[in-house]
Amino acid sequence: MAANMNKLAKMMANLTHIFGWIEKLSRIFQRKWKMRLSLFSDI
Repeated sequence: MAANMNKLAKMMANLTHIFGWIEKLSRIFQRKWKMRLSLFSDI
C-alpha cells in the first residue's frame, strides 16, 4: 500500500510538472500571437 502511494505521489508530481510546462509554453505562444496580431492590425 505504501509503495502504491509513493508511486501515485511521484506520478502526481510529474503531472503537475508537465502541466506547469504546458502553461508556460501556452503563455509564450499567446504572447507571440498577440504581437503578430497587433502587427497585422497596424497594416
